[in-house]
Amino acid sequence: QSGNNGSLLQLDCGPDAMMAAFSPRVGADCSCVPERTRRTVLFNRVPKCGSSTFEKIIDRQSRRHRFQFVRSHDFVNNSISESEQLSLAHYVDELGRRQRVLYDRHVFFVDFSKLGVRPPLYINLVRDPLKMQVSAFYFWKDCMCRMHKDFCRSAWQDSDSRACKLTMDEVYAKVNPVPTVGVMTRFFCGQEPECRAPDPSPPDVRRLALQRAMSHLHRRYAWVGVLEQFRDSLEVLSRLLPDFFGGMNIEKASLEHVRPSNSSLYSAPSNATLAKLAIENGNDLQLYTFATQLLHCRLRTCREARPFGAARARPSQRPKFRTSPNEAAKQLLGD
Repeated sequence: QSGNNGSLLQLDCGPDAMMAAFSPRVGADCSCVPERTRRTVLFNRVPKCGSSTFEKIIDRQSRRHRFQFVRSHDFVNNSISESEQLSLAHYVDELGRRQRVLYDRHVFFVDFSKLGVRPPLYINLVRDPLKMQVSAFYFWKDCMCRMHKDFCRSAWQDSDSRACKLTMDEVYAKVNPVPTVGVMTRFFCGQEPECRAPDPSPPDVRRLALQRAMSHLHRRYAWVGVLEQFRDSLEVLSRLLPDFFGGMNIEKASLEHVRPSNSSLYSAPSNATLAKLAIENGNDLQLYTFATQLLHCRLRTCREARPFGAARARPSQRPKFRTSPNEAAKQLLGD
């Protein structure tokens, strides 16, 4: 734990007019209709968002429901050319024609329909963006300094071995933060130019990327879970995709936690570091808030649609419709 948990960030990162325009409403916007026709699910997983835990659940469900679980070993090539997109689309489609399949890869959203290929059911899992960035920092540091993986060394910007002794606070003490498109935003935005634009990007590019990401999350994904509200997320998933995730023990699954192998424990960063992370990840904070809103809209719809006489779902914690760096700081600092 950091020793700076006596004070919290006082930043305003509330939703703007774009958030209001996309705000989900109970009804057609967040219906709870089980999908039973399509044979292919694509989990284009965002890094450091609890995917190791979720993959354990997928693996168990694949045996229960007899579908194939295929994991890509390409962890680096998220942004791909049009020819690579077409190859991926045909590959995933062919897998689904042979057998029901859930395909898992770190890749930005690919628009199968635009490529003339039958689209899969997209799913994903998101996490508080500040927690995600802290986890990612120490993952890459461990990977470069302790595990000595080649792909980590090529991705790490500072090749100086002295970086291996630095904490996140020490690194960020020298950082002058600027807003970015956002890692999470890029994964939902896709392969369009604004989604792949290098940082720092101008405000209009960042806004366009966020708008596209929100639209895709809302209209092109069958399910987007929220790691901080994992139980409610799994309840919605089991209702929306019963042929893949029906019948799971939601209470037990929601308490699982799989720590990636070779990972290290680390201290929470200071408020000063969190404030800089919040500036860098403004898009992702808004997208995370939107995903949380949509999750609770769908959860409410699913529970209202439960047949008469069915067991009532366990009441959950009151939904948080706004997530700010304040809340992220509280969670990270244990306050």
